[in-house]
Amino acid sequence: MYIIDPFTSQAQFQDDIYKFNRLNYNCHPGGARGTSATERIDCRDTALMESRTHHVYILANFNRSLYIGFTGNLEQRICQHREGILGGHTAKYRIHNLVHFESFDSPLKAITREKDLKSWTRRKKIELIERDNPGWLDLSAGWGQSANR
Repeated sequence: MYIIDPFTSQAQFQDDIYKFNRLNYNCHPGGARGTSATERIDCRDTALMESRTHHVYILANFNRSLYIGFTGNLEQRICQHREGILGGHTAKYRIHNLVHFESFDSPLKAITREKDLKSWTRRKKIELIERDNPGWLDLSAGWGQSANR
């Protein structure tokens, strides 16, 4: 557990998060396939550290294949999955529907929750989704669309 010392600088905090991510959390060890280095979001990105809300999300496709992820900008990340920018599993199996998400005030809390969810059985994940979203509706329907359409 990371305890924030009030005298820790923002740079030190970012460095600690970066080290934590590299040592304990590497969801794309070789980088996301199909993306260039400039398209990938770096763990040290200041926008991630300065964001006040961090999200853990579950995506599903038409046959209920699941993907669990973490982000500091949920709407942007869902758009990236839909457009196939991130490549990989979600692009290959068209896993684009947001069926569950949780918000946290700390990136470490969100990362911990993501790791917990990923360790759950499929049945337990489905129970979590169906508790709040029994119809498996896309919670992000309409995101990124202009009002004039």
